[in-house]
Amino acid sequence: MLTFLTFLTFFFLLKYADQVREPEYPAFLTYCEIWAEFLHEHHDVEELISFPFLQKFGKKYEDVILELNGEHKTLIPSIEGMLSVTTLPPTSV
Repeated sequence: MLTFLTFLTFFFLLKYADQVREPEYPAFLTYCEIWAEFLHEHHDVEELISFPFLQKFGKKYEDVILELNGEHKTLIPSIEGMLSVTTLPPTSV
């Protein structure tokens, strides 16, 4: 379910990005940043907790772990790229 929701939110980010008006840029960029950070953290948790847990079951989940690891390696550059352009510089007070 989480994968579907992640895909759906990313789809809507892309679909409506060109409709964001200039006054909405900071809020939109913040949303994109939060989305990318969430996805990055989600992958970190899988790699640190879920995958080692599944490895305890031997070869039973080996294909699943390999597939998800491959997805992570593919997505990480995109997530980091998104964070590099969405992170707003601190505002001076």
